[in-house]
Amino acid sequence: MGGAETFRHSCREAGHNARQGFWNGSHPPFGYRVETKERRGNKDKRVLVVDDAEASVVRLIFALAAGEQGRPSGIKAIASYMNERGITRRGKKFATDGVHDLLSDTTYHGTHYFNRRDSRSGKPPPPSQWIAIETPAIVAEERFNAVRALMQSRNPKRMPPRVANGPTLLAGLFRCGYCRAL
Repeated sequence: MGGAETFRHSCREAGHNARQGFWNGSHPPFGYRVETKERRGNKDKRVLVVDDAEASVVRLIFALAAGEQGRPSGIKAIASYMNERGITRRGKKFATDGVHDLLSDTTYHGTHYFNRRDSRSGKPPPPSQWIAIETPAIVAEERFNAVRALMQSRNPKRMPPRVANGPTLLAGLFRCGYCRAL
């Protein structure tokens, strides 16, 4: 088999493995670990299982984002909260992109998608080519969707942060008739 043929065979096998509900990745998402479910021939078939210690941190992050104990926290505030308390992500400090990825990953409510990124080009294939794998949920789907909606409503591309966090009640709703400024 040539290089291209071997690559296509590997991709086909990984897709088949994912359709059966097995984990193909090397590093599991934060909050999970990988366990061997069965052995077929000389191959271990692995699945994601909840890592209880990490899952409690994931639940805390979702609780902070949802505002369970007061006002909902933004991504930067959550990262700061975790780092100030010495809570790490597998030994590393939390960063805003990591918190955002965690709050955006459907794996946490029970559905992981395999084949979301082409391994050669790095570009995403169309969603019709993604393969859904059922995973154990760490947060309820309703909580996940509520946090995602809150994040989208606070997205700086939709509403400038100075408007969302500013002290002026009606800021951003009206424009100056002369210069069109907010």
